[in-house]
Amino acid sequence: MNKKYKILIVEDQAITAMEIKHIVLGLGLDVVGIAKSNQEAVEKFEENLPDIVIMDINLEGDRDGISTVKDIYEISKTSVIYLTAFNDDKTIDRAIETYPLAYEIKPFNKASLQSTIKIVMTKLNKDITERPISNIDLGYGYSFNQDTKKLYFNSTFIKLGHQETELLSMLIKSKGQIVSYKQIENEIWEGNVISDSSIRTLIWRLRTKFEYKIIETITYEGIRLVISSNKDI
Repeated sequence: MNKKYKILIVEDQAITAMEIKHIVLGLGLDVVGIAKSNQEAVEKFEENLPDIVIMDINLEGDRDGISTVKDIYEISKTSVIYLTAFNDDKTIDRAIETYPLAYEIKPFNKASLQSTIKIVMTKLNKDITERPISNIDLGYGYSFNQDTKKLYFNSTFIKLGHQETELLSMLIKSKGQIVSYKQIENEIWEGNVISDSSIRTLIWRLRTKFEYKIIETITYEGIRLVISSNKDI
């Protein structure tokens, strides 16, 4: 029987916090607390030692969600799912330094957050199941079927948007070579001029679906898929 995980929700918007709680309870998990600030989050974490923390990056007070995760790690390591509306490089780099298991972009929907939580539980369970044999191994339990254009974490299907699917296909076809921001603009937006923030947002959305190490940003140049010797691409 799978463990019934304990979840701490850290979110300073009451309505959003209750929405997250409803989703978590619907998955049959325990919500051990809701916090809206750094101090409250650290106190509730120390009191309950939850298995998973769902952490909003934008919190009340001087210490944001990323700083709060670092404070929590001083007590005990835990699994973190970040919630964020931010996609700037500085925030992304700071978040990556804390090794979260997943990200969820705001505004999120129920199905997306449910899928993210299930993937995190699968990682914690180390429940490695068979993937369809036609899938391309991307490492860290992720695979992509180029025929169906579907992404999996082990046997769990991860929903991608149309542009996210196109971008992932571009990265796979590049076989570890850098895909420039201009290439992304030309192929996905078909040569239409779009803002740099639109490209960054798309990259950020795709990165949230993966282990953070899979997609590498090359400053001022573009991005690439990190390929190790055990990946068949």
